[in-house]
Amino acid sequence: KKPRPNVLYISEGGFDMPFSAHRAHSRNRLIHSMGQRTFVARCSCGVGGTWKGTAANLKGGWSPVFVFSDGSEGAYQLQNLGATLITPEELSLTLLLLAGPKSISNSIPK
Repeated sequence: KKPRPNVLYISEGGFDMPFSAHRAHSRNRLIHSMGQRTFVARCSCGVGGTWKGTAANLKGGWSPVFVFSDGSEGAYQLQNLGATLITPEELSLTLLLLAGPKSISNSIPK
């Protein structure tokens, strides 16, 4: 792949190296620790890279974790580990607030 301008590529190896579980776990640690917050859209309870990366984040305190409140066992167990559940309405409001004042004023009915 050719690097794109204005895109940050970060890796403990080369960004064009083939996939491996070890590299994915390493990447997840970087994603979780470099972000101001982490949003987990969905994960299976106790298995997979999303679960393992998020559980490690919550144990290590790398960034606050928000989990989509979909009623799943994965979301419930991440909440038990310290994640905050977030509803679709809360997610919409959060995205609106992050977008800035102009977005907020444009979304208010007149």
